[in-house]
Amino acid sequence: MSEQWQQPQDQPQWGGGGQAPQQTSGKATAALVLGIVSILCVPLIAGIIGVIIGGQAKKEIDSSGGRLGGRGMAQAGVILSWIGIAWGVLVIILAVAGAFSS
Repeated sequence: MSEQWQQPQDQPQWGGGGQAPQQTSGKATAALVLGIVSILCVPLIAGIIGVIIGGQAKKEIDSSGGRLGGRGMAQAGVILSWIGIAWGVLVIILAVAGAFSS
């Protein structure tokens, strides 16, 4: 009795074609991390790099034809990076003003 089991032909076949799952852009993740770091630690350095990488990530995602996701992460990274840059500039202005007022 060496019968092989076969699925009846009237049953739908699963796991065939279809679209691959959407992947998140690595640059989008990096932009978000840099945006957070720019607020917490090194505002100017991480902020500038975060804005650049976030812009690249958005272009990469838009040109991928739906293959890549994470545009919201990239946008959040850019926004947080700009906030970090503004925070860094404010700290520098206050430090310079404090140095001259003494």
